[in-house]
Amino acid sequence: MIDPVYSPAGDVLFSSAAMVTPAINTRFVKPGEEPKSYKDFLDPKWKGNLLGLDPRGGGGALFNAISTMKFFKVLDDDYWRRLAPNFTMFGGSQQEQYRMVGRGEYQVALPGSHSAVAPLIAEGAPLKLLDMEEGVVAQGESTMVIKGAPHPNAARLFVDWVMSAEGQETYARAASTDSIRKGVPSYMIPAANLKPKKIINRTWEAAEAGNEYLKSGVMEQIFGRK
Repeated sequence: MIDPVYSPAGDVLFSSAAMVTPAINTRFVKPGEEPKSYKDFLDPKWKGNLLGLDPRGGGGALFNAISTMKFFKVLDDDYWRRLAPNFTMFGGSQQEQYRMVGRGEYQVALPGSHSAVAPLIAEGAPLKLLDMEEGVVAQGESTMVIKGAPHPNAARLFVDWVMSAEGQETYARAASTDSIRKGVPSYMIPAANLKPKKIINRTWEAAEAGNEYLKSGVMEQIFGRK
């Protein structure tokens, strides 16, 4: 965990932590068959069995994983261009993506947040997060005060409390997740408490680069027009 990270302007901060990585349905993908590298997904056997959130609008877990790994030169555009025909793009929520994989409609959920899959694992869904050779993307979820908010001072007081040790522990306990603040215990359920061998931190610079990728139209060049 790291201490709260503010944007250069001080108006946006990362207030919670999430590990972004693929998940499998363990009823269909047995231990000896588990993908170990993102490159394994290029195998034709996975075609039609992969489900990923549509990355073309930005902001989703798959987009964040793509743009972060691109920024740090882990996986380039050519990899995603080759993978695109193998997976189905889904325009719904992470939770529904995981539910579909848990029901066996697909075998693999491409990168989503571990905090989104945790409640489903707690319910008994046969889902397992993967620790990929290339690394697991760690990102912060943003909290901000909206410009023109009717009670900006009250909003700032609330944000200050959310970022305090008390606020972060309250949030982590209620959401069964991790906090971004040092010293706050993890409340992530054990089955979703991933301890990756390699972490790729989604820094502020990587997030800004992702915005530029989106503006440039590179996502639609790779995955087709919406």
